[in-house]
This record gives sequence, structure tokens and C-alpha cells, in this order.
Amino acid sequence: MRNVFYSLRRAGIVILSVLISLVSFAQSTGTVKGIVTDSKGAVLSGASVTIEGQKGGTLTDAAGAYSLKVKPGTYTLVITYVGAAAQRYQVSVRAGQTVDQNVTVNVSSDLTDVVVIGSRSRVPRSKLNTVVPVDVINAKEVKAFAQADVTQMLTYVAPSFQSARQTVTDGTDHIDPAGLRSLGPDQTLVLVNGKRYHNTALVNINGSVGRGSVGTDLNTIPVAAIERIEVLRDGAAAQYGSDAIAGVINIVLKKNYKGLQVSSMVGQNFTNMPYAGGTNITDGLTRQVDISGGWGWKSGAYVNVSAQYLKRDATNRSGFDNIPLIYYGNGGALPGSAAVPSGVNANDYYRWLMDLDRSTVSSRKYDRRNIIAGNSANDNKGVFINFGIPITANVNFYSTIGYSIRNGNAGGFSRNPNSWSQQPVLANGQRFYYDGFLPKIYTELEDHTVTAGINAKMGEWNFDISNTQGENRLRYDVKNSGNSSLPATNNVQTEFYAGTLRFVQNTLNLDLNRSLELGTGKSLNMAFGGEYREERFNIAAGELNSYTNGGRQFQPDPIPNYPGTSSLFTFSPGTAVSGSQVFPGFQPADQVKAKRSIYAAYGDLELKTRKFTLGGALRYETFDEFQVNYDNLSGKIASRYEITNKVALRGSVSTGFRAPSLHQRYFQNTSTQFVNGLPSQALTANNYNPIVKNAFGIDG
Repeated sequence: MRNVFYSLRRAGIVILSVLISLVSFAQSTGTVKGIVTDSKGAVLSGASVTIEGQKGGTLTDAAGAYSLKVKPGTYTLVITYVGAAAQRYQVSVRAGQTVDQNVTVNVSSDLTDVVVIGSRSRVPRSKLNTVVPVDVINAKEVKAFAQADVTQMLTYVAPSFQSARQTVTDGTDHIDPAGLRSLGPDQTLVLVNGKRYHNTALVNINGSVGRGSVGTDLNTIPVAAIERIEVLRDGAAAQYGSDAIAGVINIVLKKNYKGLQVSSMVGQNFTNMPYAGGTNITDGLTRQVDISGGWGWKSGAYVNVSAQYLKRDATNRSGFDNIPLIYYGNGGALPGSAAVPSGVNANDYYRWLMDLDRSTVSSRKYDRRNIIAGNSANDNKGVFINFGIPITANVNFYSTIGYSIRNGNAGGFSRNPNSWSQQPVLANGQRFYYDGFLPKIYTELEDHTVTAGINAKMGEWNFDISNTQGENRLRYDVKNSGNSSLPATNNVQTEFYAGTLRFVQNTLNLDLNRSLELGTGKSLNMAFGGEYREERFNIAAGELNSYTNGGRQFQPDPIPNYPGTSSLFTFSPGTAVSGSQVFPGFQPADQVKAKRSIYAAYGDLELKTRKFTLGGALRYETFDEFQVNYDNLSGKIASRYEITNKVALRGSVSTGFRAPSLHQRYFQNTSTQFVNGLPSQALTANNYNPIVKNAFGIDG
């Protein structure tokens, strides 16, 4: 934290010096400013505004606004935009005077999707003119599908993006893993307004998609806050960081929207399942309310506030449990041959035992659809505020603040009545859940992000400095469960606090870029920058009874005597499973407070001629953490050649390095997994666990 404070203090000194010099410059100049719109009145972001015969210029911001500082005199403004003919306006400016000059340009409807990702150049380009492939998805396309959250919407509209909801996978039931181009969730970088968005605190474990990886929870961002989504389908580790091997998703928030918009949606599933002669299922009721309000002022200041409420009920598409025994026996399987009485045919014995069990199932009205295979239930509330304020004509302050909280619950594997090793017992030795139980994992997911930054024009250079902090916290509670290893009691504990995961990421960025005119139709864009990132990952242990082993031995009920015989078959006792069923709590040995610092610097050059574009980038990153330091240099070359005005070739070659996440190095827990229908305790050990060191020779 001290390093972050010092970094911010140094950044503040730099910003203050820049402001003083800009204010001094403003006293001897005039200002030309205005709004650039299309023929329908929609503002155009990224339009180029230059002065004829002079180098330099500026681009319009997301509100379509531009501002130029000039010396006193008469000038010709040249406004250009992708897909539009250049517009020229003559203006006269005196010292200290501000001249308003609004502009309207006619834009081809096929070229209005302007892309800012994939290149450090500020020259506006359509998605057809980019050097690498980029999908641009606007709010109307997102809203066209009857999906309530960002990951599911993107799955439908972006072919390269895939998100699959999981079931019976612990915390991953509540955070959808998602990725690009069939690569893991941890190989896709997510940006919000071009700034790095933080990862989740969750490590995907068990049998989930993206097992062992750490992704980004896109569903913490309200759909109502989104203006468009840019999906870069190309390796970009050399441009944006080691986790951009599969590509980059840039979520651009609303900032030029004015007014108030409220929308809502209600939906439900109506399904006919083929078993039992056809079963009609009605579930998954979803209720969503979106609110978005925007305000803007002539000064260029803007505020957009967006909020979302989403409540989704669980779904279940499981079939019937077809294990041989539900109430009798031990663990659902048929007993061994030792249970068959002497002189009795084994097939006759097992058939009798299964009939006896089915009779008990019928009399107890046991539901063989005893597991939930479907979406978890969740209640999601979130709000995002996006705003900006011009400080001077060439200096702007911007900020984004987001907060969300999500409560969810999901079922694990059911514990059948005869799952004796997992059954808590009463003082009389009888199972507490006589008809079995379905333990559930309840989660509370709290997420927040704050970005603050300043962009400015310093001569021919564009300057941007920003700081982003994000935090994701995941709390586990287990309900309708029990710790079967605890002593028998009539006061059985059924709810447990199982621990909390927490991840904090703070990112400080400095970016500089400018364009050099090299002659008619030729330009060279130069961009340089640096990044300092601090990450922290914490695991807090659950309560004692959520993980302790009480040492109780279980004794299954004997199997009744076969008709015509007098002997009962009695099972051997065994050791009951420790910890809260479905999710044993994090133990004190699992607790961790890990942190690391990441330093990065990049350079980016892009040469553009009338038909040919060639770009190259280098990025150096170093990761400093406990007892370990590792670094990497990544590179990329990309080009595009326009054969005709309708046909072009483009391609890229890049190298990448995906550093392990802090979670992957330090996460550790014990979970219950089922092998051939039988439970077993599986340890996920971190790099510093003695087991890993001794067995694999890994030292940190």
C-alpha cells in the first residue's frame, strides 16, 4: 500500500506541473470548440479536427466535443471522419476568445462502428479498416436477445466468445467462466473504458469449464450502462498485458446519453422432459429492471448513472436417480456377496432387496429427482456511474465508479438416505436426515471498482494518467448440511460459514501518443506508456465445525433378514467424512495473504500510407512476489494492405506470456468429490505446500 501511495503522489506532482504549464499557455491563445454530429444529430466520437496547413489537431471525445488552442488569427478547420467527406470551416480567433463552431458531416451507415481497441492510434477507424479483427457490438444488438446478463448476451452475438453456466461446481455455479477463441478465461483481458478491469477472487475448480483458471466476472456490469462492446479477436499480450493472449474485450460505458431510460423484462422456462411419460417443468423465473440516466452540459461535462436489478430462480433438468438402493445398504450400491444368506441364489437376494427398497421409496414418497442439474438462483443488484469534467480547454478529468452485490444459492450432489458416511446422526444413532438431504452453497459476491484519470493535450502529444482499483469478495455459507464426523447429538448443526475469498487489484497507468505527418497520405503514430499494478489475494478460514474432523465412526443399519432366514447382515463401521457436506470450509492451513507488484512498459509504432498499414509493439513486464521474480518481453507485428476499395488483406504475428495469477499460486482447499458414486476428500495444494515441494520438486 505504501508503494501505491508513493506512486500516486508522484503522479499528482506530474499532473500539477502539467496543469500549471497549460494554464500559462492558455493566457496567450484563443480557443475553438464545438460538437461534431452526423446528419441525424447523433454525436460522432473520434472525428479528426485539424487546422489546414498545420500539423497536429485533435479528436472528438465520446460526447462528440472537440477543443483546440490556437494563436490569434484566421484559420480553416478541416473535419474528417471515417466514411465521410472532409468538411471545412473558416474561423477567426482573438487572444483569450472562445469561438464555438459546431459541425455536421454525412457518414455512410456501413462505416459508423468506430473502433479504438487493437491500436494505439487515435485516428478513427471502422471495424473493416482495423489491422486486426475486431467485433463491435452496440447496445441495440445486445438488447435484441432475451438474455439478462452480459456473458449470456455476448455468447449469442459474438461467435468467438463463449460462456457456459455451470452446475454442481461450487463457486463456479455463481460466476460464469467465459473466454475468447476457445482459450481459458484467464487468457482474455477485460477493459472498461479502455482501463484494465479486475479479476474475480474465485479459482474455478472441480469439473468446471476453465478448471484451474481465474477469470473476470462480466455480470458485475449492468447492461444498462453499456454503450458498446469491442471484441479484439487477436493475440494482444504485447499491447495490453500477459493475460491478452486470446484477445481483449473492451466495454465502453455510456457518456453521451441524455435523458432517462427504464426497461424491464420477465421470462420463464416451460419445458417438457421425456421421462415418466413426459414431465412438464416450469422454472427459472427471471425478473430484470434496468435504469439509465444521462446529463450533459455545454462545458463538456457529463454524468451517466445506470443501475440493474436482476433476480433469477434456479432451473433443474435432472433425471431420476437410478442407483440400486436408496434406503437400505450403504452408499447406494448393492452389498457384497457376504450379505447373501447361505443357500439363497444371489440374483434372487438382490432382486428381493431392491424390491424392498422400492417399497420404502414409495411409502416415504421419496423424490428420485434428488439433484439439481441447472442454473443456480441469484439476486443481483448493481450500479455504475460514469462522469467527466473539463478542467481547461485541453485538460479533462474522468471517473468511473461501480458497485454490485449478488446473493446466490446452488445445490450440490444429494446425500441419499443410506449415505451413512455423510449423515449427521442423532443421539440415538439414527440419521438426522432420514430421507437424505441436498446440501446447498450460498454465496455473497461483493464487487466494486473506481477509476479516476486525467487526459490532456500537451503540444503534439496526448497525455493520459489514470488509477483503477477493483475488489472482488466471495463469501461461502453452507446450508441444509451437516458435519457427519461430529459426535451424535439431538442439536445437529445444519448451517456453516465456510470462509471468504478476496482479491484486490490497483492499476496505475501512464500513456503518451502522437501522430507525425510524413507527407501526403502518410503518417506515423507513436505511443509509449507504463503500468504499475499491485495485487492482493486473501483466503479467510471458515468456522471450526465447517472443516474439523470430529472422529466419529458411523455404523449403517443392518439389512433385514431374507424371507425364510433368520440372519441379519451387518456392515462394518467406518470413519465419517469431515467438514460441512458439499463444501468443507477453508482451514487455518489454507489461509493466505499474498501480494505482488507488476511493472510494465510498452512501445507502439504504426505506419500508415494510402493503402498499407504496418504496426509493431513491444511490452516488457516483470512480476515481483514472495521469493519469486519473473519477467517477459512480448512482441507483435500486424499489417493491412488494401488491394481495392472493397478487398483488403490483413494479418498479424505475435508472442505472448501468460503469467500465473496470484490465486493460482496461493489457492488451497479441501473439497468433496465423487468417484464412482463414492465421496472422497480432494486436496488442492498451492505451490508452497510441503506436499507439492516434496512430490514435484516445486519451490515457489
